Amino acid sequence: MCGERAGYILTDSYPAVIEMESPCQSQGCRSITQLEEPLPIISYQSACLYNGACFYATKDGLVMLAGNQAKVMTTALYTKDQWQALAPWQMIGVVHDGYYFGFTDRTSIRFKVPDSIHEDVQIEQLTTLSIKPKAVYRSDQDELFFAADDGIYQWNAGDNWKAFRWRGRLHNLPQYMAMTAYKVVQDYEPNQVKHIGYKRHRSEMVQEPVILSDKTVIDSRPHRLKAGYATLFFDVEITGTGEVWEYHIATSVAELGSE
Repeated sequence: MCGERAGYILTDSYPAVIEMESPCQSQGCRSITQLEEPLPIISYQSACLYNGACFYATKDGLVMLAGNQAKVMTTALYTKDQWQALAPWQMIGVVHDGYYFGFTDRTSIRFKVPDSIHEDVQIEQLTTLSIKPKAVYRSDQDELFFAADDGIYQWNAGDNWKAFRWRGRLHNLPQYMAMTAYKVVQDYEPNQVKHIGYKRHRSEMVQEPVILSDKTVIDSRPHRLKAGYATLFFDVEITGTGEVWEYHIATSVAELGSE
């Protein structure tokens, strides 16, 4: 794959980088470097370029190549078994608007690409999508298109919003706490926000959910949860069509502020 200043050779063993020399110091005015770590590509359709870096799927995760440096970017997001469960050998990948979109028969992911290979990756950079395209295309104008069974769709276009469902990780509190308030920073479209607490029995969590709140939210003000219920574990689920930027939860309304 060729960028403006470097080309990346992806193999079933060690990747290599071809960089243009300025000033020219060797035949062909280029240097070829083989990386020290084997990072074999397992899906050639997963490979794409963005801002001079190359991204592609390996058996261990999504790799970022930047110059002669390489890093598996998803080790903080997936264990090796979890990554294999996504069928990465099928992955079709493209970068659009700073996000890597990856699609297999089993999942669709949207991953915020780091600005630097040294940047730490956070769970907030990853989103799972419900769309399952057969093919994907990014135009020279940075427009993203999906081919589905019933037609071709453009990402982030049109007059109607696609409904979403987001469920966070199971939150594990350091001790029994009564989380009594939350707020969602969003646009002024109705979204359904649901909080579920779980009980513990003899040091083991049991599937005995308690609905702490299940309401439609149309603003970014703090809202109250069920009073007087302390828990160690809780889930949050948000569904709707309004755009959500942030989610906050606290032990009091005062911690969240008014807006």
